[in-house]
Amino acid sequence: MTTATLAATDAARPVREAGTARLWIARILAALLAANAIYMLFAAEAWYQAVPGVTATGPFNHHCVGDVGVAFLAAAVALFAGSLKPARLPALALPAAIFLAGHALLHLIGYGTHANGGSTWLTDIVAIYLPALIALWLTLPAAPKGVVGAALTGRMSEAMIRYGEKKLGVSLDYMREIAAHAPAAFRLLGRVSQLGQSIKPGDAAHLAGLGAAMHDDCGTCVQIHINLARHHGVAEDVLRLAVLGEAGTLPSPLAEAFRFGEAVAANDPEMHELREKLEAVLGKRAVIEMAVGIGFARFYPTIKRALGHARSCAVLRFDFGGSHAHA
Repeated sequence: MTTATLAATDAARPVREAGTARLWIARILAALLAANAIYMLFAAEAWYQAVPGVTATGPFNHHCVGDVGVAFLAAAVALFAGSLKPARLPALALPAAIFLAGHALLHLIGYGTHANGGSTWLTDIVAIYLPALIALWLTLPAAPKGVVGAALTGRMSEAMIRYGEKKLGVSLDYMREIAAHAPAAFRLLGRVSQLGQSIKPGDAAHLAGLGAAMHDDCGTCVQIHINLARHHGVAEDVLRLAVLGEAGTLPSPLAEAFRFGEAVAANDPEMHELREKLEAVLGKRAVIEMAVGIGFARFYPTIKRALGHARSCAVLRFDFGGSHAHA
């Protein structure tokens, strides 16, 4: 996925996510207003008798009820039209808000009524004041993500990064940079991590991933693989030999697995011979787990190098859980 595609995804996401509920609220309100308008226009006297409090405003006037029905219909059309063009919703909702808010204000001050004419506050809140408040809210321009939404997203991203740092035992500052400037990419990277951790590899798969990681990186990414391997029960002596360049002294098939990771990362033709040996001993599933581990091992070092977060590897000191080794 290109940078331009990610930018377009970020730009469109607020309309799809943050704005979807807003658009549907406008449509639902428009439908309710339209239904009331149709009732007033085609069954004016029935509407006059059925709606609580209306009879107290004065004798039935068919023309007046029809006029108000047209006003409700105009408000409904404006809201529905605005829901079809999100950028124009605030402007198109304005005439509907003026009518509904004015209508609510007249009810609030008791204009032309006699003790609310039998209507209840609950009826007025649901049928009059709430639609007016919703229409007024729809006239407010929606920020691309919303102040609250952006704050919550930032906090969630930071919490996820801190959890990752605690679990992996290394700093993930480059992920903070991605989360701050390309949140859509950050969310997609979370899926990549889920893929990488979906398979619980054995020792050979860990050694293959470590071999690939050491070909592409010799800093924090290697430390991540050391920590994950230790967490899954790989012996520290095995890891230490691999990191110190003595993987060839490991027992088979661990030595071949480490070399297989190196060969795949380097596109060395030896990988074909090693794959056949490993498949013959461990089976096809184990080789698939190695392939996933190798791909996962190379993924993040590539991103780090591209973002300028790769560190010099002249002398490295790796932590093996209480002891250290230089590579």
